[in-house]
Amino acid sequence: GIFAFGVGGAMPIKNLTTNMGYIVVLTFASSLGRRFAEVQDRSAFMRVVKERSLRVEAEFKLETRVVNPSQSREHHDDAASVPTTGVTDLTGPLFEGLRGLDEEGTA
Repeated sequence: GIFAFGVGGAMPIKNLTTNMGYIVVLTFASSLGRRFAEVQDRSAFMRVVKERSLRVEAEFKLETRVVNPSQSREHHDDAASVPTTGVTDLTGPLFEGLRGLDEEGTA
């Protein structure tokens, strides 16, 4: 475009000016679109970072509540995560009653 203005070209000056205007507008629109896309990408990345950090915090809080405080994280092994058959407040009386029925039925 600029070369055609400086040296001259086969096209009339009106067409050169129009084509140069189109190139400037397209370049400006393209750079503006890329800038908006970059802002949108950065915003999406910040949402992902925030979500992941919240997830890590929630998992850490959950783990610190589940793991026995007397157990250190270094000594925590898979055996601690195996369910036990201990009596809980809600199911204990139910299973104790069933155990009593089973003993009466076999006696």
